[in-house]
Amino acid sequence: MTELSPRFREIFFEVYENLPRQGPGNRACAARALGFCRDLPDYPEILDLGCGVGGQTFQLAIHDCGFEIVGNFALPDEAWWDDFYTPMEARIVELRSKYAGDHEELTILDQIAAEPEMHRRYSDFYGYEFFVVRRPAQDRDKR
Repeated sequence: MTELSPRFREIFFEVYENLPRQGPGNRACAARALGFCRDLPDYPEILDLGCGVGGQTFQLAIHDCGFEIVGNFALPDEAWWDDFYTPMEARIVELRSKYAGDHEELTILDQIAAEPEMHRRYSDFYGYEFFVVRRPAQDRDKR
């Protein structure tokens, strides 16, 4: 594994701090997920899990805790590009001008720019899946 430059964290936050989103997603996907939520109590409890590949989260929520799947869908391509990768690439272009001639900072920007490029090339092979789950009715009634 390549050791990151001490300046990586600083440049990373400079790229991400003013983006519309810090990861893939959009309001339309959130609205679609909320559309699966029917018959909610006045004060629903919501747990938002989103880290890593999600395998252990899925197993814990569905199998071990007995949640039932209400709906699911893959994030569409525009959820990756419109408010995340496109603004990220524009920000990287701006910062390349700011750090022109500074080899270390330009190398860090190259490392960060590899992520949208990887998605551009390999998005047919991976993605984010949105799962909406809930407790079974008998468990909801106990609360």
